[in-house]
Amino acid sequence: MYGGFYRMYLRILFLFTILVAPFAYCAQELPLHKAVEKALKDNPKLSSQRAKIESEDALIASQYALSSPMVGISELKRGNTTTYGTVMQKVEFPTKYFLKAAKQRRKASAEEQVLEQLKLDLRSKVISTYYAIYAVQHIIQLTERDLGRLKEVSRTAESKYASGKAPQHDSM
Repeated sequence: MYGGFYRMYLRILFLFTILVAPFAYCAQELPLHKAVEKALKDNPKLSSQRAKIESEDALIASQYALSSPMVGISELKRGNTTTYGTVMQKVEFPTKYFLKAAKQRRKASAEEQVLEQLKLDLRSKVISTYYAIYAVQHIIQLTERDLGRLKEVSRTAESKYASGKAPQHDSM
């Protein structure tokens, strides 16, 4: 009875080791701080957010300036045809320009905070994944050690059965 159980358990552990081991071990060990650096450097969401921050920063100076003037040509027909050009410039109260620029600065600052949040979220995901992989690797090492011990027990039991030193009812 116990011999069949051990063999079945041994086969299950062997299959588990064969199936899981190739995925758990990588060709080169990567320290945690390097994994975080690489993720922060190569992430497309972070690159996109940085570009968004640059565009928001570039808009700050435009908020201080006057809006674009409107240029037009008109024609008046009252017996005589008169063509004249017009130039119009909208001028707001001066403090409005400062307030618009301050608003744009706060918007750029908010985008920077979004970038920092994205960095923290990514760092958290990398760290949890890193330690999950570490745990799987440790489980595989323990399983391999157990597998070695089971092989040893199996060899001992088989040699006892072969020599006749084990009771006969254990083999059933």
